[in-house]
Amino acid sequence: MKLISYRTAWGGASIGALVGDMVVDLPLLSARFRPGEAFPSTMLGLICQRGRLRPIIEDLLTQAPDILGEKRGEGCFIPEKKVDFLPPIPYPPKNIICQGVNYREHAEEGVEALTLSTDTVYEEQPVIFTKPHTSMVATGAKSTTTALPRPSTARGSLA
Repeated sequence: MKLISYRTAWGGASIGALVGDMVVDLPLLSARFRPGEAFPSTMLGLICQRGRLRPIIEDLLTQAPDILGEKRGEGCFIPEKKVDFLPPIPYPPKNIICQGVNYREHAEEGVEALTLSTDTVYEEQPVIFTKPHTSMVATGAKSTTTALPRPSTARGSLA
């Protein structure tokens, strides 16, 4: 199950699931097929209620292929090409906590800047750092940078 945050050209941001080449709008699908059931409109809300919502989402997605052709399923299914992906959690309440384990060379640069022994620190205590939410971009989005006065060693990460 691949959950996403997205925006359409005709509406605001929402959360959905990718089913084949379609995005299933989970809050709308839930409203149509489980009326009265509270469903969040953000990924953070979904994560906070994951225990209660997981079986509901699984049930809705199991029914999705049958619902796709039904009149009451109209608007719940959007071709993937017609949505703009957003970062998974567009506005997290705090900085994103990262662990420098997937790119040893970058972690070693940070350790060297602190004048510590790279082997000891990296092996025994992985490097932890934070990133602001403004550093996130969505799948397929272009990353922009400002002009830098010297060559950059900036790197990107995939989640």
